[in-house]
Amino acid sequence: MVIPLSLVLVGDILTGRGVAPVLRAPQSSLWRYQCLIAGADLAWGNLEEAPLSSLTGRKPFYNAGDLDVLRSVGFDGLNLANNHSLDAGSAGARQTLQALANLGLKGAGLSVGESPSVPIWNVGGRRVALVAATQWGPFSNGNAQLTRLNSQTMCATIRELSAQGIFVVVSVHWGTEGVSSISAQQREMAHEFIDAGAVAVWGHHPHIVGPIENYKGKPIFASTGNFLWDTMPTPQSGLLARLQIEGTPPQSAKVSWKTWKLDPQVRILKEPPTPSGESRVGAFVGRFDSDNSRLSWMLWTRNGRGTPVLRAMEAVQDGWRVRATGLPREVRGIQIGDLTGDGRDEVVVELFQRSKLDAQNKVRLHVYDVEADRFKPLWRGSMLSRPFFEWRLVGRGDDIARDVAALERGQNGLQWLTVYRWNGFGLRVVWQKPFKTKLSGLQSGCDRYGTFLRLLSVTGNIHKALRIRRSSGENWRVEGVDSP
Repeated sequence: MVIPLSLVLVGDILTGRGVAPVLRAPQSSLWRYQCLIAGADLAWGNLEEAPLSSLTGRKPFYNAGDLDVLRSVGFDGLNLANNHSLDAGSAGARQTLQALANLGLKGAGLSVGESPSVPIWNVGGRRVALVAATQWGPFSNGNAQLTRLNSQTMCATIRELSAQGIFVVVSVHWGTEGVSSISAQQREMAHEFIDAGAVAVWGHHPHIVGPIENYKGKPIFASTGNFLWDTMPTPQSGLLARLQIEGTPPQSAKVSWKTWKLDPQVRILKEPPTPSGESRVGAFVGRFDSDNSRLSWMLWTRNGRGTPVLRAMEAVQDGWRVRATGLPREVRGIQIGDLTGDGRDEVVVELFQRSKLDAQNKVRLHVYDVEADRFKPLWRGSMLSRPFFEWRLVGRGDDIARDVAALERGQNGLQWLTVYRWNGFGLRVVWQKPFKTKLSGLQSGCDRYGTFLRLLSVTGNIHKALRIRRSSGENWRVEGVDSP
């Protein structure tokens, strides 16, 4: 069976200006959606900035060295056919292309000193091309030029590439800033692209999300809005699309897709203040609303008596509002993530306490939702299958939903790695494996090949890290030993 090719598309990306101070913050969209981005065969965004060293004023810019974040998260290519790529002239354009090349990233729609070319990626023998053009200039500066939006020329290119068995995605920088609707002319042009053989049309420039059309089984994204930006015209400002492509272009190519709403992630990244008389333990960002239009901070503090206090807080015009507070128990750890798979985050809390069915104080996990400005318990009192000493929320790879991975102590000196999934009320075991080696820690991450766990162990003075890889669905496999 041939596995479909997966492609992630996001909107406008800015790494400098107001984004720069929080670019590497775990609360930004880069890291929240890392498993989706890194787990796709290809991931593209619209880089709408020029190098800072050649700019003055408030134009969008990137700082040298910051573009590596895009590569480390999992991006493979960037649209450069837009109205800001030439803000720093031909020298800046050359610098951008060189910076991307140094990172192994391909740019589309911008050329310096040569005729524009279409970047092509080879994914396991299947080729994918990004045909990019812009409606908005400036279209040239010195010997640098952008590909201008022209339906006739682009359709000819699409037909030529499709005839060679290459999947073609069309990237168009078009429309009007702040306007979500698509014009009749845009729609007609998008239809022409797909009729010529394109498998998808990907639009950007308005900085807000536009309509999505299913035309002959192929998606037309009028505008994917913002992915990373420092000004947000509307609360629901961005869209991430994940495409599954199979078949043979152009006639038998089949496309399915799923989208995720993004949020105004940059402007509220400033953390809430710690209440007077309390000490901060930690702070985490969560999306607790069904439409992802509001971000909330989960603030973890200890009051003057040393009692843990959790507050769900959100930024308002004149400061901060407490959405929910409570859970004054012996909190030992907190993680935020979409455990139930409903598109909203839950609060998973590690506690040391007794339960209704067990009078002994033990380490347990509780799961709470933030609903109607209160903490609503979804599940309380579990010790999991065995006594556990470390746990993580881990990505599923094809979604933002999370599973629970835990290190547990078993009988006869064995330690277990167990992965759990929410089953509607509580957690069920989906995978487990015993280890004779003494385990000392658990790490998780995502890369091009999906979600992985690293089990840290110490034998004498020898430190090892065993890599466990999610292979498919609910299955995991031992991949090998990492360098310490």
